[in-house]
Amino acid sequence: MILNFFDRFRDNFEVVAPILDRLGMIGRFFVISGWVTTPPDDQRAFALRHSIDLPYREEDLPTDGRLALPPDELRGLAGRGHVVGSHTRTHVSASPGPTPSLPPAALEREAVASKRDLEHIVGLAVGALAWLEGAALGTNAGADEALARAGYGLLFANHAVQRVS
Repeated sequence: MILNFFDRFRDNFEVVAPILDRLGMIGRFFVISGWVTTPPDDQRAFALRHSIDLPYREEDLPTDGRLALPPDELRGLAGRGHVVGSHTRTHVSASPGPTPSLPPAALEREAVASKRDLEHIVGLAVGALAWLEGAALGTNAGADEALARAGYGLLFANHAVQRVS
């Protein structure tokens, strides 16, 4: 069983991780690196600009304004044995579907920058990526090439975990 969590809301550290720890389970946390590095006062606007659904009612928002998992808590997850993966830098899709995909060079920038950001934050290699909308290998040649050039070993798609070669 592989437990995946996407976008990296703050409650993943406060609620999900303690449950996983108690059960002796490892979670894979796919992080939008640009969101976790955005100052708390700007996170709501970042989320709205980048199609991140905010699950909070106004009265349920954290009092300090931080919606995304902060870098120190992300390091804490990795330090406890959970796996940090990329969900791109700004929450982009590589799917050919209704949300148009970016050109190959932009997809590569997203993949490379997110990997670099996250490796800097957690101090560990980031070997997996999951595109917004779960595009699989073979659905976008430019995205496949971007993953390989960025150095990812795995792609988590909607219905498969695939080796990037």
